[in-house]
Amino acid sequence: VGWVALAAVLGHLYPLFAGFRGGKGIATGLGVFLGMMPLPTVLAVGIWVVCLALSRYVSLSSILASLSLPLIALLTAYPPVQVAFGTAVALLVSYRHWENVQRLLAGTEDKIGARKGLEEEIP
Repeated sequence: VGWVALAAVLGHLYPLFAGFRGGKGIATGLGVFLGMMPLPTVLAVGIWVVCLALSRYVSLSSILASLSLPLIALLTAYPPVQVAFGTAVALLVSYRHWENVQRLLAGTEDKIGARKGLEEEIP
């Protein structure tokens, strides 16, 4: 099941018909992990919500939630193979968000709810 789930997440992180760009790997991973590790997934979603509310950065929230999932799974005594799978997906998510991390560090990442194109004042 883990290999099939990993293939589904990879296929959504790097979709063939979108030129290996875009995708919805986070949403697919959420579905996979809700079935495999419900408690750690719900807690990771809670981390995502809190991080998003505080920072308004979807990418930062996704990275932190994905990295927290295997740690929570480890602390709640899930089997090592599931923790390893969670770690692999977390690393893939972090890698996939590398450009977002660069923009976060540069201070140019878009925040959710921020208005674009309002640099010029209207007289």
